[in-house]
Amino acid sequence: LIPALPLDGGRMLRAALWGRTDSFIRGTQIAGRISTILSGLMIAGGLWIWLADERFGGIWIAAIGLFLLQSAKAENRAMIAQEAFKGLTAHDAMYRLTDIAAVRPEMTIAQMLRATSGASNAPGFPVVGGTGAVAGVVPMRAVGDLDRGAWETTTVAEVMACGAELVVTAPGDDLLGVARAIRGGRVAVVSNGVDVLGVVSLREVSAALDVRTGAAPSTRQSPDTL
Repeated sequence: LIPALPLDGGRMLRAALWGRTDSFIRGTQIAGRISTILSGLMIAGGLWIWLADERFGGIWIAAIGLFLLQSAKAENRAMIAQEAFKGLTAHDAMYRLTDIAAVRPEMTIAQMLRATSGASNAPGFPVVGGTGAVAGVVPMRAVGDLDRGAWETTTVAEVMACGAELVVTAPGDDLLGVARAIRGGRVAVVSNGVDVLGVVSLREVSAALDVRTGAAPSTRQSPDTL
């Protein structure tokens, strides 16, 4: 068995390192480094065989090595992300909107902006329907795509994300799951089932991770890759 992730041999190696280091993340990181070295040797060896003897089998060895290299890096990134997100919830990252007036579908964009002027830095605004339930969310990037001259005539209902595009999460939901749900620029609405508490975009997710790790915002990899 090749001791390289994500193969069975690599998982056995990680299990052994986990027991030795008493840390699953540390064991994964070491196993990932070993996998990277082995993958590099397979790529170099395969290319050498192909160039020296013109054997087509060398290309296959190099291709397998490249696959293992990419897979090991992906598994390392996933483990590091899980550790960084551990214990974080939607409530920890959300942009709070508890003091902002409700946005209605029939409002124009100009009316919405005036009603929400106290939260001009929010990534979006939840839209509440006639029953009081969340009907959608207006991402500010969608407002930015509109010509300013259209703000007085375009309604919230025309630009809001709704249906399958709407992500509603509870304040206690795992932040990693929320981050995966809003990939692609979506904005999640945080609600306790009665009141809308806030919204979460990938910007807020990154800020929460920066607070936890002490990393500078400019150096963090986007959660959109998770």
